[in-house]
Amino acid sequence: MRNKREKTIATLLIAIFMMSMFAIPVSATVYGSEIEKTADRLVALQGTDGGWDWVVTGLTEHSGGSSAHNIYGVTALGLIDAYRITSNSSYYDAAKAAADHLLTVNRETTSTDRIQTFDYRFLVEFSVLSEDAQYGAHAIYQWSYAKTVSSLYEDENQEAFYGWYSAQYTSGFSVWQTADAGLAALAMGDTSWATDMAVVLASHLVDIAVDDDYRFIGWGHALELLQAVDSTGYVSKITSVIEALETSQVDGHWDAGQQEGGSQDTAYAVMGLMAVGRIDSAKVATDWLAVNQHEDGGWIGKGEDVGIEYSESDSEALQALCDLYPWEPEPEPVPEKPKPRRSIKIDWVLGLDSCNYGSVPHKLLVMYLDDTLFDEYYEVQVIIFDASSTIFNKTYGVFPKYDVICVYLPESAFTDIFGVIAYTELGPVPYIVASRQGIERSTTH
Repeated sequence: MRNKREKTIATLLIAIFMMSMFAIPVSATVYGSEIEKTADRLVALQGTDGGWDWVVTGLTEHSGGSSAHNIYGVTALGLIDAYRITSNSSYYDAAKAAADHLLTVNRETTSTDRIQTFDYRFLVEFSVLSEDAQYGAHAIYQWSYAKTVSSLYEDENQEAFYGWYSAQYTSGFSVWQTADAGLAALAMGDTSWATDMAVVLASHLVDIAVDDDYRFIGWGHALELLQAVDSTGYVSKITSVIEALETSQVDGHWDAGQQEGGSQDTAYAVMGLMAVGRIDSAKVATDWLAVNQHEDGGWIGKGEDVGIEYSESDSEALQALCDLYPWEPEPEPVPEKPKPRRSIKIDWVLGLDSCNYGSVPHKLLVMYLDDTLFDEYYEVQVIIFDASSTIFNKTYGVFPKYDVICVYLPESAFTDIFGVIAYTELGPVPYIVASRQGIERSTTH
């Protein structure tokens, strides 16, 4: 699901930018070696628990202690990007190890064991990459459960969600975190929650002070969310944030002096600018990242913690480099006949009266697919899960203009249904296209 950022490449830059009096310009349009060096380093630093130490200065392998619990997803996102570019299986395997660990994180069974906002997005994206529904299903279940047990996650309560962060952190940090929560909601199909979060976030952009140590990562991530939710409706906010970033860019990069240093600030500024098509500013910055990359593939902090390297920041810089790869102009569009939609939407789900299927009492679950007028045979994978695990996983073949899928479930299982996910394989990879909480048991459409 996660098309991580819309990469709208407008023009080909023909000049090489001078980064600073000490910088050597990075030529060409590809950061292949830089991407591989960082991804290789993250693989080497990964622990047996699938995670990473937060501080990795001078390390060549994991310390052997417990990994930082809140950086699994954000660090593994860089490995997914690197794998898509290089097809290096070690990057995929490392991402899978992180995803497999996150499958064991269950807020329902251990209240302090919680999925982080970046983890949701990573699990959904890895579900798409691996074509394995369990990762996306776990993310959606954990998100839904959080919304039922924590008022902060409730619908139409995003101001309180933002307030929890702003009571403890700076406005820039709060915008960064809440923007990622909105992006996580989008990845899981909870568009109304993401939309409401964008409204709240947009109203608090003015709270970010010019000396806020986290202003750059906040502005960058805010651009991604506002662009994804409503690029037209937020055009004035987006324009203001772009101006704030581009007028603050010094020698090609950003460095507010916050804990993780200029590489993290620059990475989020790049990802935000790429989301809104500001290629030139982003390219200068990724050239700076490439020039200032340490020989082992990491970045040493240049802000408050000079000389310290963080695994999370390494991955964020890696994601920024991947956003510019390959940096080429888009070809002219070639007119073609309309294609069938690559995704479907579950319109509603209906539980009918009891029936016998074999010798066991069953109920019939009917899924009506919204306007699925495809011109070819296609397959839909249906995943049904209860409060703790997957109880049904089956692929159905659907013929053109056929809009119903019928699933027989034992009566005992039917009463425990928590949610339904459907995938369609019409695209190059499956897409999580819908989920529905609380199965309707009415007998009318």
